[in-house]
Amino acid sequence: MITSKVTSATQKRSFPGFDHLYEVWGSLGRRQFAANFGNLDSETSWTDSAAYLRGETTATEPIQIPWVEGARTPSDFVWAQHAPIVHRRVVQLLREHGFTGWRTYSVDVTGKKGESYPDFQGLAIVGRCGAVDLSRSPVVVLQRPGGAPVPHFLGHYFQEDSWDGSDIFVEMPDFTGHWTTHMYVTEGVRLAFKQAKIRNVYFYGPLSKDESATYEYEGMLKHLLPSDLARRVKAAYARAGVPRPD
Repeated sequence: MITSKVTSATQKRSFPGFDHLYEVWGSLGRRQFAANFGNLDSETSWTDSAAYLRGETTATEPIQIPWVEGARTPSDFVWAQHAPIVHRRVVQLLREHGFTGWRTYSVDVTGKKGESYPDFQGLAIVGRCGAVDLSRSPVVVLQRPGGAPVPHFLGHYFQEDSWDGSDIFVEMPDFTGHWTTHMYVTEGVRLAFKQAKIRNVYFYGPLSKDESATYEYEGMLKHLLPSDLARRVKAAYARAGVPRPD
């Protein structure tokens, strides 16, 4: 069952600027406690975990979060497919600071030998912002060590007035109904987590310095690409002074 009421922004706040917003990442390393969301044989665990992450569904019974591989004991954050599962000290930290945009739901985290870890809850994100607007991101050519020059979007932007004022939030579906599982926080959340030494959660950014390869938006996300992308990519290669691949 749901274990706390929605904690959301009650009054629209001034937009903090993209220099003060960050994306949340979890570790996928073998040293971390890796778990499944729901039944190990479930074919819907990925989509189910996304729905719970986005706060779009609720549970009448605790969701099973069984160990799959990695460390024998869970850290402050456990990543079960898309869903963040958090220790009670994370929930206490969010409450103590009055951070908004989240709620919790019941889970049953079990270890390699079936042992129970009762101090965990699922974290659902109910804060929202608009979908990414790639027309606002300059295109630059970047070259990673050992790699070829690749065009990237610099900065991750959305319409400022689409942000609902929450400290923790995810994107609303775009104009085609496509949704993402990107999770964002304000700088206050990042600093509070850093001071408390919360483990197995990382903050990428700020969003104004986000770098994403343009090819990441091909395929299912092609509809998000700016209509003038080809011209901008050509200009980016020219500015970088490197030949454009055929």
